[in-house]
Amino acid sequence: MADFPKQLEELIERFDRNIESYSNQAYNETQVRREFIDPFFGALGWDVANKNGYAEAYKDVIHEDAISRKKVTLRRGKFPPDVRLLSMNKGISTAWLRTFPSRT
Repeated sequence: MADFPKQLEELIERFDRNIESYSNQAYNETQVRREFIDPFFGALGWDVANKNGYAEAYKDVIHEDAISRKKVTLRRGKFPPDVRLLSMNKGISTAWLRTFPSRT
């Protein structure tokens, strides 16, 4: 994790350099996760790709297809107090919220 500041800076620079491409409607959620979110947590020392080969119960990261999800609609500027409850009820210790600018 000693390289975290450098890795974070590289992610930010890449995003800034290619922001037009990332703002395109064709750039999807999976691409965001693979190009930015996974590397971010990897830089923090998480075994995002399960390189250690742990069984499902011991993985650092359980990807979204293994978790039953409930869609939550957020209104701009409002943080729903039930986000923590949703994650706790699913047995998830960390909930990741993300926002994207409107594409209208």
